[in-house]
Amino acid sequence: MLVAGGAASQVFLGVTPDLVEQGVRAGGLLKALAARFGGGAGGRDDFAQAGIKKMIQTEELVAALKAILAGGTG
Repeated sequence: MLVAGGAASQVFLGVTPDLVEQGVRAGGLLKALAARFGGGAGGRDDFAQAGIKKMIQTEELVAALKAILAGGTG
């Protein structure tokens, strides 16, 4: 989920247990994603949140997340 308002955005990501078992980690994904936009993130394997100090569009977020997943980061 992306929440944008003012000059900042927050991103929340949940990962299902079967994906966690396959090595997909919400915290790792969001750390990599937030770093691309100059933000920071933290959380657990199954749920994480990120803060980004600028407004980003959903399309930008999805494209960056797809690139991270394609590269095996997270």
